[in-house]
Amino acid sequence: MKPVSLKRFLLYVVLLLIPAFSLWSFFGAILASPAVLVANGLFSLWLPEIIESFRLIEGNAWLMTTQEDAGEQLGFIINTRIYSYSIPFYAALHFALPQDNSMERFFRGLLVLWLLLIVSLVFVCLKQIMMAIGPDFYTLGASALPPPAAIALLYQFSSLMIPPLAPLMLWAWEMRDNTHLRQWSGLSA
Repeated sequence: MKPVSLKRFLLYVVLLLIPAFSLWSFFGAILASPAVLVANGLFSLWLPEIIESFRLIEGNAWLMTTQEDAGEQLGFIINTRIYSYSIPFYAALHFALPQDNSMERFFRGLLVLWLLLIVSLVFVCLKQIMMAIGPDFYTLGASALPPPAAIALLYQFSSLMIPPLAPLMLWAWEMRDNTHLRQWSGLSA
């Protein structure tokens, strides 16, 4: 494999961000649909007395609760792009540096990002419901709800930490044996 300089790698990342985010912008709903589908399944098993449905409509996740406020069903719209921008960021990092089994590694990384997206969506939904319903949230018959402080902390972690850091950490893990990185760090001759 021909050596790649750090400057060239960074240039490739910047150049790949443009098509990666363009595709994400165009196909954002499709990229989020597996996570929304799995999260809906989790909600129907875990919180059927609180959450009626969670589905993707026109690129946004719509959370409908079983609760009513002033005679209207309580619902929330969640912009999945806030939590899924890790996917194009990871794609740009991944494809900017040559590696063995590139597509296999990419799809494994994508699976990890989808799992993290599911976790993020679950805690965003729990936070939305907890804030809207208030203390009554814990008296609705749901079992095994995390305490309010845990929901708040996991919501913050899911919103602020996972989207920007997960792609970097995942990419670093998958590149741990890459010869280019080892050369940049001075670990190999």
